[in-house]
Amino acid sequence: MKKSLFIVLAAVAMLSSCVVSKKNYDSLMADYTELRDNHLGLQEEYAAQNNELSDILNSLAEVSGKTNSLKLSVENKTADMDQASDIQEQITFIKEKLDSLDALQEKAKKTNAYLQKTIKNLKEVVAAQEKEITDLKTQIAEKDETIQSQAAEIKQQSGKISEQAADIEAKNEELKNLVAKQVNMIFNAGTVLEEIGDSAPEVSWKKNKQKVANMRLSIYNEALDNYKQALSQGHSGAAERITALEAKIASLK
Repeated sequence: MKKSLFIVLAAVAMLSSCVVSKKNYDSLMADYTELRDNHLGLQEEYAAQNNELSDILNSLAEVSGKTNSLKLSVENKTADMDQASDIQEQITFIKEKLDSLDALQEKAKKTNAYLQKTIKNLKEVVAAQEKEITDLKTQIAEKDETIQSQAAEIKQQSGKISEQAADIEAKNEELKNLVAKQVNMIFNAGTVLEEIGDSAPEVSWKKNKQKVANMRLSIYNEALDNYKQALSQGHSGAAERITALEAKIASLK
């Protein structure tokens, strides 16, 4: 391109030193103008391509940084699928820009082979990064699946624990009622014994009186044991009966 432009310029300079026809002069000037415009167009095209390439490289650097951050998150088991999807979208956008730049280069492979090679290398880099993101997404999906499975298992175990807790609570309530029933039975047995002692017959003979007193004392002591056992298990009325019964026992001694 530069050589052709130089030849035309030289020709114009030579013709300017001699007399030429208007037709020849106009033809040479038209060739010169076309070459100059083509040269300027190529310069603008190369500048635009370089700007586009610079944007792509900056985007690749950003993707690389985000990928490293994502890998660290995956290792720490804190990554989520949105992070990987955002990076994948950015890689897709870079691929589209490379394809667009490559399409423009189809018209200029001979004049800008270096850029063509650069685009090819960048496509290989992008493909590798895309594969890495795909692998990371697989790891994240496996992690999420494991978490969901563990959550389901925990929920199932929690349900079983709740059922067991309810069953234990029901059994405790049943046992509590049974104990209360037994305490009442012990207290009532004490009451019956005390009543039997109270109803011992009165006798006139001294010897018989002593026998009755001893019998009554034995019954009262047995009733007292029942009251004390009922008191130890929380019966509310046992203390009062113990006090009254102890007074009866004291009067017999």
